[in-house]
Amino acid sequence: MQSPNQVTYNMSNMAAMNVYHTTFGAFYLPQPQQVQYHQMQPMAQQLAQQTVHQGQGMTQTFNDNLSQIIDRLNSVDSRLAKLEPIQSQLSELNTKMSSIETCVMRLETDSKEIHTRMSNIEGHRELDSKHCENIKSKQCFLESELKDERDRIHKLESEIQKSNSVQGEIKDLKARSMRNNLVFFSFPECTTTESRRSENCTKSLHDFMKSSLNIEHADSAIRIERAHRVGRFESGKTRPVVAMFSHYRHKELIKQKCRDISNIEQNTLSSGTSGTSGTPHIRCSDQFPPDFRSRVVS
Repeated sequence: MQSPNQVTYNMSNMAAMNVYHTTFGAFYLPQPQQVQYHQMQPMAQQLAQQTVHQGQGMTQTFNDNLSQIIDRLNSVDSRLAKLEPIQSQLSELNTKMSSIETCVMRLETDSKEIHTRMSNIEGHRELDSKHCENIKSKQCFLESELKDERDRIHKLESEIQKSNSVQGEIKDLKARSMRNNLVFFSFPECTTTESRRSENCTKSLHDFMKSSLNIEHADSAIRIERAHRVGRFESGKTRPVVAMFSHYRHKELIKQKCRDISNIEQNTLSSGTSGTSGTPHIRCSDQFPPDFRSRVVS
């Protein structure tokens, strides 16, 4: 900004100052025109006022712009201040994201392992299902076989029951067929083979009835269908004699006589006196099938 005391130039003066000579190699400075002082003073004052007004407007504009810039800088600073915790939060988020990525990678690895295990389990499950199907088929087969075996066992049980009933009937028939039989024990036996072959057990029993049981005419009164020794001959042992009587009453008579003689000999032994004869005592009992031997009475 120029002061009022400084020399100013108008446009005409400025144009006059820019006069160049066209001659080659010649250059001349412009020569200012002569201006009077009383003419320059109003012009200077007017120019000063214009300059002052322009400066004030420029200063106001500058101040306004400056205040706007300061406000913007303050807003930027406030925003930057707000961005600092956001940046720290972002760093924390980055740290957490890195840890999350690590966890995700671990989870992916674990999921791959689980997938592998699941595939192995599915393979084993398929094998187990096949084995289960085989087992079910075998079980069905075994159940059918078991049912057949149960049916067979049921049939066998029914047949066994029938056979038991038949065997009971057979035993009953055997017992009935032996109803008239008596077994004589300690009956003297011949020692030689020829005498044993020619032995007549019926005659020996009739002689025993006559001599020991005091039955007269025993050979005609007591009829014996057949009589024979039982078992194989052994030295030092006497085989029993089995006799089948024609009548049940004759069998009961002989059995009662043998019991009477046995009771007499027992009474004699208890009284201290010796027996009448040195021959062994002959005893008899009913003959029964093997299942009825517990019922034998001596």
